[in-house]
Amino acid sequence: KFSKKIKVRDIYGCEDLFEVDTILNSKDKNHLEDKFSLSEKKESIGKKGTIEIKSNKPIDREKINLYMMNFKINGKDIFVKEEDFITHLVSASMHSDLLFFTDKGKAYQIKMYDIPEGKRATRGKSIMNFLSLSEDEKVTSILPMPKEVKSSNLSLMLITKLGVGKRVALDSFKDVRRSGIIAITLDSGDQLISASFVEEKDSVILVASDAQSIRFAVDEIREMGRSAGGVRAMKLDKGETIVGAIPVKASSKDAAELLTVSANGYGKKTPLDEYKIQGRGGSGIKTFKVTDKTGALMAAQVVTDEIEEVVAISKKSQVIRCGLKEIPSL
Repeated sequence: KFSKKIKVRDIYGCEDLFEVDTILNSKDKNHLEDKFSLSEKKESIGKKGTIEIKSNKPIDREKINLYMMNFKINGKDIFVKEEDFITHLVSASMHSDLLFFTDKGKAYQIKMYDIPEGKRATRGKSIMNFLSLSEDEKVTSILPMPKEVKSSNLSLMLITKLGVGKRVALDSFKDVRRSGIIAITLDSGDQLISASFVEEKDSVILVASDAQSIRFAVDEIREMGRSAGGVRAMKLDKGETIVGAIPVKASSKDAAELLTVSANGYGKKTPLDEYKIQGRGGSGIKTFKVTDKTGALMAAQVVTDEIEEVVAISKKSQVIRCGLKEIPSL
């Protein structure tokens, strides 16, 4: 290993002189991990690719709740450009790999410690500094991959905007080159909207913008190679798209519910046992009454009694935080 001292006073405009020890010409890739403890960082990413690290300290439930209470643009706790808004919030250890999936069907991977820590009031750095994205490419999913996940037998379930589903072995994403790799081959006009970890006995619920929903077993879609295009997971009417793709663990409690939220801010919960597992490729059942008042469905998520509160974020970064019990079960 060769080490070198560099001055950062001129770079950061500090009056005091700081010295940073950088490691050069080292073939040992583990030396960077030794510099970081197995603590958690919380990462948020805006629609236009803003990445921000919130804390390098362990995050307990109380601190996360406090953070959510201060999750607002006017209070400067998370600062984004006026035309930007937060779309992802991820908690992971410093040693975890982060898998980024984009609407173009590509996957990218970096270490959590590769992203510099920023203060809560800072705007963050463009994701283009870390990933080799094309100009119109957008991140749609971020999955932390700690070592125990990388060594597991999990699969990745990929769902597109037009209802195509694909399952890929996690082994295919253990080593992702910096320029990214193809995760799914997309048809013209389609986009990858969701990527999630699943097990063989799990199921998946898909929700469309017209409030149709379908639940099917994960093993309905066999594992495929990365270059494959996938199969039809849900039949959609013309002009409709998938707005939610949620994996359901086989061990999920009967008390779990599907939370659906519409464009005009209306929400409801429905017991999960009302969504019977059926074969993939169908049009499913109605899960929400869409009207001009409610607007089209925008989001869906499986919730349990362990979740006490929900945070909804608008396109203008306005945040509403309410108790889950305040949302009716219908």
